[in-house]
Amino acid sequence: MSRKLTYDDFTRTGWQDCGNAFEPHDHRDAWERLGKPQGRGAARAVVREAWGDDGEARAAWLSQAEVGEIARDGLDPQRAYETWRNAWQDCAESAVKNRIPKWLGIEEEDLW
Repeated sequence: MSRKLTYDDFTRTGWQDCGNAFEPHDHRDAWERLGKPQGRGAARAVVREAWGDDGEARAAWLSQAEVGEIARDGLDPQRAYETWRNAWQDCAESAVKNRIPKWLGIEEEDLW
């Protein structure tokens, strides 16, 4: 018997998927489109800009997810997606935050 899925499983896979798929160039392009923001909230804005339409991302995720298994284990597929997405974006936000100083050519402690 396999163990039941939990929302923590989707948090883990969100972080893992980001680690496998994060594309710095896409995020730098988003940063530039936004006018090269700095300071608190800049990394989050960049990630959301690079993410694009959440409806499309949700549809793509749900098309690949084991929705029947998610529901069978008593979880809401929409909440599972949101948990995965939030973890993915948190991972990407951390990566972008570390890159903004490099993109600006300054030291991180001078940025925040």
